[in-house]
This record gives sequence, structure tokens and C-alpha cells, in this order.
Amino acid sequence: MKNNIKTNILGILVSSIIPTTYACIPEFMPETPYVSAQIEIAEKPYSDFEARKAQGRVAAGYQWGYDQDTKVGIEGGINFFENAHYTISNQAANDVGSVRRIGLDALAVLDVYVTPVVDFFAKAGPSATFQKFKYNHNGMTSENHKDGLAAKFVLGVGYDVTPNVNAYLAHEFQTSHRHDEMEHSRLPTNNTAIGIRYHFC
Repeated sequence: MKNNIKTNILGILVSSIIPTTYACIPEFMPETPYVSAQIEIAEKPYSDFEARKAQGRVAAGYQWGYDQDTKVGIEGGINFFENAHYTISNQAANDVGSVRRIGLDALAVLDVYVTPVVDFFAKAGPSATFQKFKYNHNGMTSENHKDGLAAKFVLGVGYDVTPNVNAYLAHEFQTSHRHDEMEHSRLPTNNTAIGIRYHFC
């Protein structure tokens, strides 16, 4: 009797462990949450700006397996933009400024594996930008905020370093709203990014 009880308990433990092990393998992982982090090099939005600036983005998402090679998902992220400096067009040489901003986005994701370890992905969705201009004109410092929504698009390619870790290269574009005066514009973004995505199992 005791032996039967031990055997049943062992069977339950084994059956509970095996699905957990298989869940880490992509073929047995139709649904999976993930997190990602990336470093971006931004193109100058306008000629008035100085050289390219580095920035970063962290995100979390969830994917559903349409089939073994195709996944769809949703992703939310936050962009941190480095303080960028610029000169004000058609003004005196000492009229300079800086802009800082944070972006929050919500993107739909399509991820297609073309080999067992190489995938191509596309993302699109709205991005909320919170942008602050600070500029000096004739020795006086002023600030102006320009917040709003923009459309964001991403194309990239990734490589599965392990079943859980994907290293990727991507290009991002975000639309703008330009005004005759720089400080009243919502600047575009045009970035090249390298990052890591980690899938939980």
C-alpha cells in the first residue's frame, strides 16, 4: 500500500515537471511574455542639431504563436532620449538650445522565423512624446513643452542565442509635427537599435 502511494506521488511529480521543461522549447511555447532592452543611435532630426545622440528603450510584451514559425503580440515600451543640443536657425550665433524627451509607446508585433533561430519582425503603433525645449535668446533662458501623439514603425532582424534569449538589430521611425519655430515642433525620430529580448518560460 505504501509502495503504491509512493509510486503515485512520484508519477504526479514527474508529470508536473515534464510540461514545465517542454515549455522552455519554442515549439511548445505558443504563448510567452518577454522583456527587452536596447541602445539606439539617433539620426539628427534637423540640420540645426549637433551630431547623433545615443538613447535607450526598455519594453515588455506578450506573444501568441499563430503557428510554429509565426507569432503575433503586443508590446509597451519607454524611450529615454539623451539631452540634445541645437542652434536656432536665422538667429544670432549665441542663440542655442537643448531638448529632452521621453516617449511611451504601445505597439502591435508580427514576428516570423525564417530559420529555427533567425526571425524578422515588424512593429507599429502610437507613441506619446513628452518633449521639453530649453533655449537661450539674447541672454534670456526660456522653456517650452511640446507633447503629443505620433505614429511609430519598427523593422528588425533577430537571432536566438539561446531558446530564451534573442539578440536583434532594428530600425525605428517616428513621425513628427514640424512648426516654423523649432521649439514648437514635435521632433521625428529615426534610429538604429541593437538590443536583447528575453522570453520567460
